Amino acid sequence: MLNAEIALNALMKMEDIKTVLDVGSGEGKHAAAMREAGREVFTVSLEPPADYVGDFFDIDDENTFDALWASH
Repeated sequence: MLNAEIALNALMKMEDIKTVLDVGSGEGKHAAAMREAGREVFTVSLEPPADYVGDFFDIDDENTFDALWASH
């Protein structure tokens, strides 16, 4: 099992994690798995598909998240 899979499985076991910011989401594979597990996920990537396409540091958003996912 890859390290990302181990970390994703661990995150999914944390019942208090409801919202996740996925930075560098790429094609959205991990975000899809988190959404399937019932998490609300906001994705950021330099290329589509992402909820926000651009540099993470340029986001002007007041949302808060329970977890930050940055894999790869």
